[in-house]
Amino acid sequence: MQKRILMFLTVAFFTSIIFFHNTLALAAENESTGSKLKGHFATKADLIGYWERIPYPENVRKKLNKVEPWPAPHHWFAFYEDGHFMSYMSSNYRELTGRDLEKMFRPLPKNITYEFRDGFVRITYSDIKGYLEIWGVNVIDETADIMGVHHEKGDIIMSLAHPQTGQPIYYRLLRRLPD
Repeated sequence: MQKRILMFLTVAFFTSIIFFHNTLALAAENESTGSKLKGHFATKADLIGYWERIPYPENVRKKLNKVEPWPAPHHWFAFYEDGHFMSYMSSNYRELTGRDLEKMFRPLPKNITYEFRDGFVRITYSDIKGYLEIWGVNVIDETADIMGVHHEKGDIIMSLAHPQTGQPIYYRLLRRLPD
C-alpha cells in the first residue's frame, strides 16, 4: 500500500510540474497578444457537478494531445460528491443541462469511481481489474483566449498522465453546465 501511495504521489508531482510547464509554454506563445492562462489546482468542490468538454481546434489538439483515447467529438461528464463519476460521448452534438445528464445517468450502474487529492483525480472501474486513470485538474482563474481557444473563468483543464512516465498525454477543457 505504501508503495502504491508513493507511486501516486510521484506521478502526481511530475504531472503537476509538466502541466505547469506546458501552461507556461502556452502563455508564452501568446505574449504578443497579452493573453496568459492563469489558474490554480482544483479542489473537490471545484470539480463536483456536470461538465461539457470544449473541443480544441485541430491544430491545438494535435499539439497538446499525444493520444486520442476517446475519439467521439462530444463528451459530457458528472462528478458526484459521493465519489461516483459518469460520462457520455456522442458523435452528434446535443445541448444538455445538468438535469438532462442526471436523467441519463440515474439508471446506469455506478461502476466508475474517483478519488480526489491535492488537485489530482484517480479514476477506477469496479468491473475492470487494474484500470486506473490519473488526471491533474486545474481551474481557470481569468477568461483568456490562448492559441485560438476561449477559456472562461471557472473552466477546468484536466491532463491525463501516462501510466508509466507520469507525463501528460491528453488534455481536456471542461465547461460547467447549467442545471
